[in-house]
Amino acid sequence: MSLLIYFMFLITSIFVIFIAQPNTPVSTLAYSVAAALLTMIVQIIASITTNIREGLNFVYIFCLYYNKVVRVSISYLFRIKIENKYLLVKGARLKHQFQPVGGVYKYLPSASSILKCLDVHDDNMVCIDGVAKEDLRIRIKGKHYHSLFKWFFSNKNRETSPYREFFEELVSSGILSRDNFSYIFYEYIGSRSLMNKFSHFAQSPEVIYANIYELTPTKKQKEELKQLLSKGNTENYIWVTYEEIMKEGVMDQIDNTSRIKIISRTAQWVA
Repeated sequence: MSLLIYFMFLITSIFVIFIAQPNTPVSTLAYSVAAALLTMIVQIIASITTNIREGLNFVYIFCLYYNKVVRVSISYLFRIKIENKYLLVKGARLKHQFQPVGGVYKYLPSASSILKCLDVHDDNMVCIDGVAKEDLRIRIKGKHYHSLFKWFFSNKNRETSPYREFFEELVSSGILSRDNFSYIFYEYIGSRSLMNKFSHFAQSPEVIYANIYELTPTKKQKEELKQLLSKGNTENYIWVTYEEIMKEGVMDQIDNTSRIKIISRTAQWVA
């Protein structure tokens, strides 16, 4: 039975409670049904998320955008912190800003049938090239939003390691060495999401969801990161403080009279 049907029965039961005479078999039955359905809905939400705010977003999107298209971006971000400074890199697509290392998850070919059943469509705000192909930056109707994340949290038919974007943005780009960063250790520290009721960029409701990981560097990796920090900022990466992240901008070290390096709002999720 779909979440919508549960919700409709819940609303109907609550309505019956209000119109029925108190302490009657009808009102008692309606109260029992409403309580059971409410418990069931809470259990469904709890089964796919442990975050109350995210759970409310699931209900909100499901109910208000049931048959409307919602833009969804599901990604992962890295907290890379050395001596109270955070490493941010220039955005690959939004080149005017600096953001945490990371990117959008990719789904595997085996997920095609599942996503087809959920009527998932590629995001039309980003050119679907070789880089963006099979990204979990998609458009989906609100009625399938719950099922999409239930599939995502199962970890099946999708990318599960965050190393790909770490390698592309820091190692392949030459910022960090292949010798010291041929592998990494990292720890999952939580997830964050942003719900826009209407995004002017997407021209639709929008949800940005990210898993947050913290890099746990080895001794050699930590030494190299410290060396990178001592070199200062470049056009491709910057080291910033917590306060600068909260301000969403930092003065350019070369021209501190006029130029400001923009910091993405999602950087606050790793601070």
